[in-house]
Parts: sequence; structure tokens; C-alpha cells
Amino acid sequence: ACRVYHDANQSCADATLTTLAFNQERFDTNTMHSTVTNNSRITFTTAGLYLVTFHCAVTSSNDYDRVYASLLLNGATEIARSDMNVKNAGTAGSGPQPALDTIYKFAAADYVEIQVYQDNTAAAARNVLTLGNWSPEFMAVRQGSGD
Repeated sequence: ACRVYHDANQSCADATLTTLAFNQERFDTNTMHSTVTNNSRITFTTAGLYLVTFHCAVTSSNDYDRVYASLLLNGATEIARSDMNVKNAGTAGSGPQPALDTIYKFAAADYVEIQVYQDNTAAAARNVLTLGNWSPEFMAVRQGSGD
């Protein structure tokens, strides 16, 4: 199992998928994450069935068209998405908060990354915010072999 986070806000360009980095670890019991090399990844060193979870908060604004988080397998295949159609939602102090969970069977050496997408009428970059112990947080825990 591992749970990782980032200790500073991360900018996401308008209408662009942004792969998030995670430069800190709350724990990592199986060398699944590096804070230096490919720190956007959780890599499954032991094959099996895993629960993968992500949550974050995005800068508050009232001009969002869409915000979503996507879980990408091996840099190519989307395996989960949290899509928030937030047309003019997200008032001051309460921005979009995409979260996703999935259970998936991974082979040893598979990896996952989180991409965040935000689109707003100002065409402005917005931040994924660092807030306490909940944004942004990315984690995986092995549930069993999956056989």
C-alpha cells in the first residue's frame, strides 16, 4: 500500500490534461512510489487486485465549464474518471473537488497516474490546491491476488 501527496499547489492549464506530481509520501510499504524519479506514478511491484483512490480540490471560481480527474494505466489507458460538469459552479471558498475510486487487477510493473483537466471561460490556468491531509492525495492498497 502507499499514500502520496504534493506539498505545494500545482498549476493546471486551461483545457489541457495535466499529470500531477506527488513529491511526498504518507507511507509506502512496498516501494510503489518515488519522490524523485517518475513521482507522478504509483507502480505495482506486486501483482494483484488493488483499490486506487484520488481526491483533490481545485481553485474556486464561478466560470468553470468542466473539471475532471482521470486515472491513467501505463501512460495510455484511462481506467477511471470523475467527471464534474460544473457549468458556472464553484463559488468562492468551494471549488470543484474531483475524487475517484476503482478496483482493478494490475500486473507487476504496471503503473497509474492522475491527470486533471479544467476548462473555464477565462481560459486561465487554475491550481490543484494543497489542503491539509486531503488535497491532493493519491493512494493504492492491495486487496488480494485477484485469482
